[in-house]
This record gives sequence, structure tokens and C-alpha cells, in this order.
Amino acid sequence: MSLRFRLAAVAAVVLTACAGDAMAALFEPLFKISKVTGDVRVLKPGSEVPELALESHAYPYGSRVLVGKPSPRGKDPVAPEAHLVLSRDHQFKLYSGSDLTVSHGDGGDTEKKVLELAEGRLGTFVTISTVKTGGAEEDAAVDAAINAVTVKTPLAECQKLTERNEITVAFDGAFYTCVFGTGGGLMEVVGPQYKISGMRRNSYVAIFGDKDFSRITNLAGEFIGEIDRGLDSKESVSFKTRCIVKIWRLYAEIGGRMAVSVMVAYPNGSIDSYAFLEGETAVVDSTAVKDGQAIVVVEKKPVQPEVVAPEATPAETLLPETGATETPEVKADAAEKAPDAGGLIDFNFDSW
Repeated sequence: MSLRFRLAAVAAVVLTACAGDAMAALFEPLFKISKVTGDVRVLKPGSEVPELALESHAYPYGSRVLVGKPSPRGKDPVAPEAHLVLSRDHQFKLYSGSDLTVSHGDGGDTEKKVLELAEGRLGTFVTISTVKTGGAEEDAAVDAAINAVTVKTPLAECQKLTERNEITVAFDGAFYTCVFGTGGGLMEVVGPQYKISGMRRNSYVAIFGDKDFSRITNLAGEFIGEIDRGLDSKESVSFKTRCIVKIWRLYAEIGGRMAVSVMVAYPNGSIDSYAFLEGETAVVDSTAVKDGQAIVVVEKKPVQPEVVAPEATPAETLLPETGATETPEVKADAAEKAPDAGGLIDFNFDSW
């Protein structure tokens, strides 16, 4: 066999292998729990009783992973944890006190995965490529990989996950607090009437509330928010440290459509506020605050009679910086111990 022929044969084998790898499925047919520490249980689809999780054991999608809480009296110094592997590029760390369901995408789409975090803390390690070459098929494959994993929480969804990120969910019996943080990657956070994008390294946002109320607070970093304005173009909000957006939702007594009120409070004391009825354009408040001074704003449209203005919760108090009302913080670690900028997430995946 000539040298030229042998080189051609080797090249053909390499190209075939590369093509096969490119066409390979993003995820394994089953997900694996690669490491178990402490009390970790799995509730398989169709089962009623959780079973003890087995290390290096595979489980079907649709399973619910329950990680126990630390010993109340410190009898066990090691907190329970579970490490999940959906593929070599999709690894997750589930911390103590967590409740997570791992399933296929909508309609049983096996090329997409949904991680529903009901409570607890989830660390992500997603090592997919985000580089686009300009080729239609190749770039479509990159987009598919970026959008393949969604983390759902009770208040919002986390999308476009890459590299190291962290999501925390706490519940006080009435309200949730969800904290989304980027360690070295990217993410988008999408909720009712809002989307947060451009979250990069060491950016943190906290979302507090329930189905009727959302308070979005920048804890660290700078990113962009898009807030609905009814039929108008979305309101673009540049989130800087301690910028706050509040959204109230209720159904109008006449017509039954949703009425939404929005307030944006900036760190310098400026406040923008408006409201809209579902399917209508926004109505700007007749007064607003700019740089601490009250000014008059021309209304874009007369107030519709069926819009019922939301009232502040009796338990709310005034913010000294803005004069806006503030709902009390959830008494949970995620709310009480909000991270500061710089060195926010310590992801040492070598120690997993």
C-alpha cells in the first residue's frame, strides 16, 4: 500500500469519526448520579416511594432527586450532595435540602432537558461550544446546544446556560426567593412580563414574590432587562447594582383581563412607573420622580375604567432611598446572605 493511499485512508477515518461525533446526541439515554454524599433519594416515574440513590447508577428521565438536609445537631459534619451527569458536557451539583426533577423537553423532546428546581441549590457545569463558524448547519447545531437545557424555578426559567452558574430557590411558606448567579458563564432569566439577558461573569439577580408579584433586584454585575409594556415596545432597563423592578399583576373586575403595574427604581432615587391592561398600550403615571424631584408626565392614554390599581401589601414599608414600598425579605439563606461582587462562585469541579 502506497504512502499516499494510507494517508488518504487515515484522513477518511478521521473525517468519518468527526462527522459521527458532530451528529451524536447531546445527552445520554439515561442520566447518571455519579457521586452521592449523605442522604440522597430518587423517586422514579410511576413510583410512590423514593429509593436510596446509588453512586454511578443511571436513572430514567422524569425522576425526582431529593437531597436531605444537614444534621440539625451537627452529628454528620458532611452535608448531603448529589452530582448528576446528563452527558460529558452537562454536569450538575445538587446541594443539601434540594428537590429537583430531571425530564425531557416539551412533548418528550429527547434533545432537550428540563431541570425543575422546586427548592434548594443547583450548580451547573456546561462545557458546550458557543463559537459559530458561519456555516448554516454548524451554527444551527451550536444554537441547539445552547438552548438544550432549561432550569425551571417557581418564579422564572433559566435558559442559555454555559459554563459555571448557580441557581438557588428558597420558600418561606408564602413567598419564594430565587437567586440566579453566573460564575464563569452566561445565562438568561425569563419570567412573566420580563426577560433578563447579558448576565456574564459574577452577575447575580434575585427574584422575590409569587404569581401576583415579582421584585427583581440586581445583586452584582450589570445586565439588561426587558419589561413588557402591553402593545408598546418593551421597556429596556439597564440593571446596575441595587436597581429594582417591581411588577404587580391582577385581573380586572370588568372584562377579566390581566392588569399589570410596573415600577423601576434606580440607585440614584429615580423612579419610572406605568401600567397596562392585557392587549392595550401602556399608561404612564401622571407623576414620577427624576433625580429625587417630582415631575409631571403627560399620560399616553386615558386610564381605562376597568383597570384596578394594585394596592401595596399592608406589611410593606418605605425604602429610605426611593420612597417606594418594599415587601419584607424572605427569611432564608438565599435572601439574608446575598453575595457581593467578586469571587462569587467557587466551582472546583476537580473535587466533585
